[in-house]
Amino acid sequence: MKFIKLRKYLHVSLILVILVYMWGCGSGEGTTQSAVVDKSASVSVIKLGSGRYVIQGDRLDGVASIGLHLSYNRSGMISPTVTLGELFSGAMMNANTLVPGAINIAIIGVK
Repeated sequence: MKFIKLRKYLHVSLILVILVYMWGCGSGEGTTQSAVVDKSASVSVIKLGSGRYVIQGDRLDGVASIGLHLSYNRSGMISPTVTLGELFSGAMMNANTLVPGAINIAIIGVK
């Protein structure tokens, strides 16, 4: 009688140990490396030609305002102008182009 109870306890213990090891193994395919995805906002300057440039913003969802300071070669650009594009349509913008070699831009969204 004691032998049968001991055998049942051993079976139950062995099953529990096997389940614990199996649970800790995961899918059995080994470990996978996690990929790092860059989700940060970025701004880039794109040359269109004929002295025209576009400032392009990526992943700017939820950005309410932007301040940009651009430096340029004074001999290559005379009387620069700044216009507001599609990214911040309806926003307030102020661009200071009075200092040769520098453009300061402030954009504030109103949405």
